[in-house]
Amino acid sequence: MMRKFEIILLLFFFFSASSSAQTKIANDPSRIGVGARILGMGKGYVGLADDLCGIFLNPASLPSIKSWQATSMSGKFINEYDYVNLGTAFPTGVGVVGIGYVGSSIGFVAPAATTELVDGIRIIPSTTEGVSFGFNDRVVLLSWGVGGERLSAGATLKLFSMDLSGPGIVNGTARGNEVDLGVHLQPSDAYKIGLVLQNALP
Repeated sequence: MMRKFEIILLLFFFFSASSSAQTKIANDPSRIGVGARILGMGKGYVGLADDLCGIFLNPASLPSIKSWQATSMSGKFINEYDYVNLGTAFPTGVGVVGIGYVGSSIGFVAPAATTELVDGIRIIPSTTEGVSFGFNDRVVLLSWGVGGERLSAGATLKLFSMDLSGPGIVNGTARGNEVDLGVHLQPSDAYKIGLVLQNALP
């Protein structure tokens, strides 16, 4: 019975991944700041998935947590974007619950783009003054994982928000949500298998 369940899960993920293959444009800050350990491993973590950082990459890792855990990280990406990462996870009577936050932001000053019309000719005056712009991108992650040592599954609801501010920008905000689905298999003590379907919603 267990073998059939594992095969069904594998087929589900392979067919879901192939059927949802399409061009998408999305800015997901959780793909940048996911924890120092994961970045040090080159993000080769989906199969290992043994701590709360699975909130960001494979929520099926959460059932391996036996007590409360927390993580945080902050830094600069390509010396321009500030980012911060916070996360916590704790066991409950119905699985393990995880909460995460990832935010990135950048601010910059651009030359003032003022023009004036003189005798029918548009003049762009030379000026040293500038105007400030800012961009913030945030995601809150709500994760849940259930299962045992050999087989576990999990899901993460991602709540996105972003805003762009500066002169001439009106209603520069956006909201959205997505879901990640993951499964973690350990057929023997020798190896582990992890599968994750990121941004599964149409």
